Amino acid sequence: LVWSYRLDADASGDGGTGVIVAGGRVYVPLANTHSILALDADTGRYLWEFQDPNTRYKATACYHDGRLFVWTRKRDGTGEALALDASTGKPLWRRPFIGKILFDGRASLSLHDGKLFAVEGRDEAPVVVALDEKTGREVWSAALDKIPGLSAGACSVADGRVFVGARGGDFSNGTGAISGALVALSALDGKVLWRRESLVPFRNLSSDGQALLCTQKFPDKIHMLSTQTGETLWSVNMKG
Repeated sequence: LVWSYRLDADASGDGGTGVIVAGGRVYVPLANTHSILALDADTGRYLWEFQDPNTRYKATACYHDGRLFVWTRKRDGTGEALALDASTGKPLWRRPFIGKILFDGRASLSLHDGKLFAVEGRDEAPVVVALDEKTGREVWSAALDKIPGLSAGACSVADGRVFVGARGGDFSNGTGAISGALVALSALDGKVLWRRESLVPFRNLSSDGQALLCTQKFPDKIHMLSTQTGETLWSVNMKG
């Protein structure tokens, strides 16, 4: 054991998203105190703690170039993206989401080539937004189709493409009609590159820039797709 630090709140996988390590620091989202704790990665020494009543245990942070990017969520579904100085925990900028945050899974804002990517709900339609990581200014936004019973996944970004799934339907009873699509956008300007109808991701997407992995409900399947065209490379059935 090199070091340990006693926490005053739950940071386990059940109560949080786990730690991230970057720039010589350990960042820990804490559930009970609605805060993010920063520790020295070599010694475990306390550095700072950022508190916000709207931080949620499912939302983790992401790091780049001395900044820690966080998204908050209020009880009414609205929220904001903010950048913290990674050395002090002081806010550098805040950008409220115009509509409701559509994703409530365990994820972070996606970061790629100087931009942050998120999905928000405006006028009952999912809108992918790209924000400048240094200022929080909106670079572009791209609206997807209106979908009843709307929900959406977190963006996954790789090789200049933004992948996002939007879905609608009643999921409460474990079955039901599913509508929606998986869409690939240009990370540069938000232009739609391809679209797969009725292939609706159930959890986070994952990509290495060449292939895109997604899981689907109703029917339960795992799909591997080409990031260039969206065509299925292979798929397998899941049980449960």
